[in-house]
Amino acid sequence: MKLIMSKQYLYCLIDKPRIDIIPCSGINNCRPYFVRWKEIAAVVSEARFQSIELTSDTVLSHETVVEYFMREHTVLPVRFGTILTGIDEVKSLLSTYSDKIYKNFNKVHGKVELGLKVILKDSPCEEPPVKENNDVKDNDNIQQATPGRRYLFERFEKEEKQRKIMEKNTLLIDEIFDTLSNYSAESCIRRLTTDRMLLNSSYLVPVGKINEFKTTVEIFKRRYQMLSFLFSGPWPAYNFVNLAEEENSHAK
Repeated sequence: MKLIMSKQYLYCLIDKPRIDIIPCSGINNCRPYFVRWKEIAAVVSEARFQSIELTSDTVLSHETVVEYFMREHTVLPVRFGTILTGIDEVKSLLSTYSDKIYKNFNKVHGKVELGLKVILKDSPCEEPPVKENNDVKDNDNIQQATPGRRYLFERFEKEEKQRKIMEKNTLLIDEIFDTLSNYSAESCIRRLTTDRMLLNSSYLVPVGKINEFKTTVEIFKRRYQMLSFLFSGPWPAYNFVNLAEEENSHAK
């Protein structure tokens, strides 16, 4: 009888599994289990689907499994929607990348990911330009320009607006990011992802420093009341785990 190879949905990697049965449900109510290799294991479930739809239910199911193991294990979370061809490919992943897996375990052991977004409460206020005859002529020329020229002009205006916002707020954002980075082993930053979101950042923080981190965010909230501070976590270290070389992060 020909055996049918079952695809495997991958949730995370853990070190030294301490249990045999996983008491929580995964994607589509499938029961997760271990694929072991030496002292590490992949947490997987049978993938009875070709692809996984991104919904609140599927994301919650994925995260429930990962967060269950965060309680007592060092966890390397895997990107949502990762499906492997079968158990053999899972074992191959563990053996092939074992050195980098252990390196990542050492990096995130005893640490969690915390996130912070800093948003302007009000849209940036700009003084209305004084219209002169030349400005009116320029506007007329723009309206009569080709679609390509109008696109380039609008893009230039947007980039110039963002440049002015960053120029005005760079020191403030550097103060927030650099101060919070003092509590973290690594941090990553994305600046001005919209006209109002000045900072979108993540921090790999030792568990013992979480309260200090939160207290510092509260101090910034009181100091800069024109800003909204959206704090999140603790999370698995999604932004700091990579089987390839880590990039776009500030390591200490």
